Order: sequence, then structure tokens, then C-alpha cells
Amino acid sequence: LQQSCFQGQQDIPACQIKDIATLSQEQQSIIKQACACNYLKGNNGSFEPDSYLSKASAIVALLRGRLGESQFQMQTGQKYRDPYVSYAYQAGITKSSQIEYLQYLVTNYELVMMLWRAREIK
Repeated sequence: LQQSCFQGQQDIPACQIKDIATLSQEQQSIIKQACACNYLKGNNGSFEPDSYLSKASAIVALLRGRLGESQFQMQTGQKYRDPYVSYAYQAGITKSSQIEYLQYLVTNYELVMMLWRAREIK
């Protein structure tokens, strides 16, 4: 992940996530920093720590963490995830570009495989 994004960020006012108060201070800090680095954006101010992740959402977070957000520009009519999913499919990170498949919950195995396939991305 882009370590430089995490350096020197103590207070992160842009990421007001309201449902992480029950987590440890360290966990809260990591989540807020990941939000500030645009790895995740939450859902209307919620992180939903006990929710599961769709494969499409995992791809978005993975690619934002590896490459940043600026190179993934949405075209008119696209959903936010579309350019990320297209890139992941073309790069071999995922074996399917079908959105029906990508809406399934990601398993630990699938997440590890996506991370492994993305390790060479620069």
C-alpha cells in the first residue's frame, strides 16, 4: 500500500466515520487513515465493521491502495466501481468482469488471491 499516505496523519477531519467507537484506538486510527488515503469511503459516513465485503468493493479498495484514485476516471453512466473492475480484469487480478459474480461476498481465499495477483502492480 502507499505508505507515504499514512505518514504524518494524526487528525483526519475529512473522514468522519460514525460507527467505529467500539473499536480500539489503533483500529480507529487505521480505518480513518485508510479513509483519508481513499482506500475506502464507507457508506454514508458508516464503516460497518461487522459487514462483509463484495468482491467489487474489495477490488476498489485494493486498487485505490496500490495505485491511488486519480487514474480511475468514471465515464458518464458508469458506477464508481466500473473502471476498477475493468482494470482488475485486464490485469488478471480477477478472472471475471461480470458484475453479478462481483457482487458475491469475497472469501478469505479470494482476497488473498487478489492481493497476490496485484503484488506486481506499480
